[in-house]
Amino acid sequence: MAHFAVIGLGNFGGTLALELVNLGHEVVAVEANPEKAQIFRDRLPQVVVANGTDRHTLEVIGLNDVDCAIISLGRALEAAVLVALHCVELRVPKIYAKVVSSTHGRILKRLGVTRVIFPEREVARRLAHRITNPNLIDYLPITQGYSVEQIAAPLSMFGRTLEQVELPRRFGVHVIAIRESADPDSPLQIPTGGTIISEGDQLVLLARNEALARFETVE
Repeated sequence: MAHFAVIGLGNFGGTLALELVNLGHEVVAVEANPEKAQIFRDRLPQVVVANGTDRHTLEVIGLNDVDCAIISLGRALEAAVLVALHCVELRVPKIYAKVVSSTHGRILKRLGVTRVIFPEREVARRLAHRITNPNLIDYLPITQGYSVEQIAAPLSMFGRTLEQVELPRRFGVHVIAIRESADPDSPLQIPTGGTIISEGDQLVLLARNEALARFETVE
């Protein structure tokens, strides 16, 4: 179980905090707006009504003991900069920050934020992939030029082993896991060359983006 601090309980921060709790992690949330904080009082283990830009408040809630802090303050750039600075000075190991512009992101990265997040951009990119490929179940960019996709196994692969379909040689894609149904809660299987692909299987693929695009045309 990891310990997280979420500063800002808007749509993004609130949803993230609830999901972290659902995953079994410890979460302390800080929200300056009493009405927003009240919405989450019965749903999160610890909600502090306070201004997250105040360093003393962050010290009192034990920010220096958390594994990761998530800053979600909307368009309040000055506030996000102050919170980020406090997190860096309190030596928080990982700091994530929601940003609304590239300039906002560059400033926070310069301060030492681990990763800046553009929620709208990331959702839009994932949606673009899903609406252009009906077999695509999910899509996750992992680094520049590479992504992980979960895609329904093509009909032409049914009854054949991974070794027989030769995906790394033919397409440059690697099957890192197989899910036996589209249900996201169904277990993942780590495949071998002898794993047989069956109807209904979901292939979790890792490859360069252009390789994944080529494979998406396979029927």
